[in-house]
Amino acid sequence: MKSANDDLRDFNGTQDWYRHFTGLLYTDGVLAMAEKFQAFWLIDLVFSHQLSPQVKAEPFQKWVLKRTDGDCFLAVADDGNGQVIAEQEIPFSDFAADLVTLYYTAGVLLLPSEY
Repeated sequence: MKSANDDLRDFNGTQDWYRHFTGLLYTDGVLAMAEKFQAFWLIDLVFSHQLSPQVKAEPFQKWVLKRTDGDCFLAVADDGNGQVIAEQEIPFSDFAADLVTLYYTAGVLLLPSEY
């Protein structure tokens, strides 16, 4: 299983913060992931779920995008302890990896290596 995080493990902090149109922020590593895998839509997905009171109430969120079959994916968010707070099926994506994990905390989306 090819993890996008393997390709991005050299990111261990951020020089810059990038403001999404929602006002939320993401890091250099997330920008690199979005550019390399053409996945700006994944940033939009995570930030759109922040509109849900149940999701927004969690101060720390672990987001995992995982290939389920062919070009189908499932995005799952949990509270960092395995309690699922959101799920979304992606019926088609050309995301080139099978898996990616992102963290969201304090209004910032980042790679686990940047945490």
